[in-house]
Amino acid sequence: NEESIKQAIGSAAAHYLETSLSTQDHIGISSWSSTIRAMVSHMHPQPGKQSAQEVVQLLGGVGNKGAFEATLLTQRLATLLNCPAFLLPSQSIEQSVESKQRIVEMEEVKEVLQRFDSITLAIVGIGELEPSQLLRNSGNYYTEDMLRVLAERGAVGDICLRYFDAQGKPVLEEDEEFVVSMGLPKLRSINRVLGLAGGVRKVQAIRGALLGGYLDVLITDLVTARGLAG
Repeated sequence: NEESIKQAIGSAAAHYLETSLSTQDHIGISSWSSTIRAMVSHMHPQPGKQSAQEVVQLLGGVGNKGAFEATLLTQRLATLLNCPAFLLPSQSIEQSVESKQRIVEMEEVKEVLQRFDSITLAIVGIGELEPSQLLRNSGNYYTEDMLRVLAERGAVGDICLRYFDAQGKPVLEEDEEFVVSMGLPKLRSINRVLGLAGGVRKVQAIRGALLGGYLDVLITDLVTARGLAG
């Protein structure tokens, strides 16, 4: 079932991260992914040893449940790796382009966004067009009207709530985006991007992410891998 797939991917990702991480790595984490949450739950503490330079939250998340889920995941990974956490103090999706612009100019937000330039390893989930239950429960998702616009433009999936089509091309221009997160062009420029996603429903979204050149490493399940290869 879906939960056992997430746990299996999370366990494999935890092993991959623990065996491939450099102490010089600056990690970015997409904080709205139940599969990444599974990865963190399978990781082991590294007592007395700083295993990375920092963990940076790549996607905003404030509000009632938003702040708790997004910041807890980022902080938990930083604690396991004995390094500082840098939290992105904004909503995932602002009310308008104008309000997003105001937010990203705030000093405490700008400071975290500038840290995106130093990231050497990004850990991301891959979403479908339909928001996950985790996002719906938190309120960090687009309105139904905006989801219709995304569908009309051919969106099949997202990374950090930045939507792309079946070929991996962004479906919104930067000046149309309400989202406070790492953009897709920036993600593509990172040295190593680890994608965690599985389940046959996500095959089209994962394929789009691969065709867009956003992933360097994909950890998935066998059925999904066969779907991608077919």
